[in-house]
Amino acid sequence: EIRLSLVGSEMCIRDSINAEYGTVDVSYRVDEVVYVHLHSAVGVAMAVLTSLMLFLMVLVMCAILYYQDNIWIRTSSPKFCIIISIGCLLGLSSVFFWIGEPTTMRCTAKIWFSAVGFSMMFSTLLVKNVRVLWILKSSRYTPSQSSSSSVPVSPRGAGVSAQGPVTETTVSPIILICVVVELIILILWTSIDTLRVKSVTGLSYLTPRQMTLVCTGDHIPVWMIILVVYNGGLLLMGCVLAYKTRKINDSLNESKLIAICVYNILVTSAVIIPLLLFVDLSPDAQVVLICLASCSVFVTVMALVVVPRIWKIWNKEAFSLHSPARSTSSSNLSTSPGVTSVFSHSKN
Repeated sequence: EIRLSLVGSEMCIRDSINAEYGTVDVSYRVDEVVYVHLHSAVGVAMAVLTSLMLFLMVLVMCAILYYQDNIWIRTSSPKFCIIISIGCLLGLSSVFFWIGEPTTMRCTAKIWFSAVGFSMMFSTLLVKNVRVLWILKSSRYTPSQSSSSSVPVSPRGAGVSAQGPVTETTVSPIILICVVVELIILILWTSIDTLRVKSVTGLSYLTPRQMTLVCTGDHIPVWMIILVVYNGGLLLMGCVLAYKTRKINDSLNESKLIAICVYNILVTSAVIIPLLLFVDLSPDAQVVLICLASCSVFVTVMALVVVPRIWKIWNKEAFSLHSPARSTSSSNLSTSPGVTSVFSHSKN
């Protein structure tokens, strides 16, 4: 016979837990349920750090909106920068669902927020650079000024391909498709194999009178593999795109940034995922790792992709597409006069 010997106020707490999560398989007294309380030192520290990063991201978004007509922001596609920022906000917000008593809603939300946030962020980053490459390779121009001109005019037909002008609207459906695919996977996972909370005892970090609550499901490894394969495909496309755009003028080229972001995501995933899956980490250690990993991925993207543009505006750095001549066609495209105005007038 399995019994729980509980006293005082602990009786009500344990009875509630057993009713919701099932009987705890112990024959001794359980005095404590171990999870990261919001008022604990780790809970407060991670919540404050996450909130600070989110606040800074919101400030960056406001700066993008304020300077959206500046050439540094226009050439980086302000709408895409906003979508990247929203994706980073969603992804980083998932940290909050790791703090507090685990519930079915929290288990589901932390997967949804991180997956959708990453999909929005990285697919937009890819599409933003696809648009730059498309504009530069499809530009047909008749020079109306010398290459030494600091402010080139917009020649007729510059940045217009056979299919029409290369605008943000033209390539936006790619972002929608990527996010919808991610949502379909998550909806199927939630409807077919809903995550639930399970009480666990006997882990290495628990005493004989402690238990913890974990999120579980019937086929979690299968769904995780599907998500990893899909998002890994996005990372692979990022590597390919970074290689193809590596010789474009530095004022427009973000291939190096993509490469750094991909490398950072791969290293972070290679470290964090095995620790979470194969090591009995305490809830405090899990929350710290998740918070640091989320900051490493999402804050790094904001810091590399968006913040430098705003910094150049504040420093009043002049925008220029002219660079030393190179023998490759990509570099010739990157110095095309009139590309500046193509970005300036293709915002819709």
